[in-house]
Amino acid sequence: MTATTDLAGQNTGGLPDWTYRFTAGYDLDSGFSVQGIARGVSGGVYNNNYVVCSTDCPLSTADYRTVNMNRIDGQFFYDVNASYAFETGGAKAQVFLSIRNVLNSDPVLVANGPTGNNTPAYPQTNRALYDVLGRVFRMGVRIGL
Repeated sequence: MTATTDLAGQNTGGLPDWTYRFTAGYDLDSGFSVQGIARGVSGGVYNNNYVVCSTDCPLSTADYRTVNMNRIDGQFFYDVNASYAFETGGAKAQVFLSIRNVLNSDPVLVANGPTGNNTPAYPQTNRALYDVLGRVFRMGVRIGL
């Protein structure tokens, strides 16, 4: 019989214990607005069934692997958005700039073991939890009638 695994707190393919998002913004009467965002995930484990030990370890099995470390760090990312709203030719318009991962933080690397996908083209992290693109700029114009 195969052991069941509770995926909560597994940062490799489950859900972290916590996800964080804090947003603060300020709008001026002149049409300018700015917004700061802090987002992140809590630390977690590779697998809840892993047995952490360094000496006198039990027999490692497919269901209960013995490992010397079963911890994955959490991480915070910071984003900034700015915009300026105005009217032109009777239409409402807005120019905006968005910067994700302002500090250009690298994602937490997650090692793969004998059952992991070691394809070199894949980033060695949980792409659903950690920002893998680095700092990203987006700018544009919105026009409404």
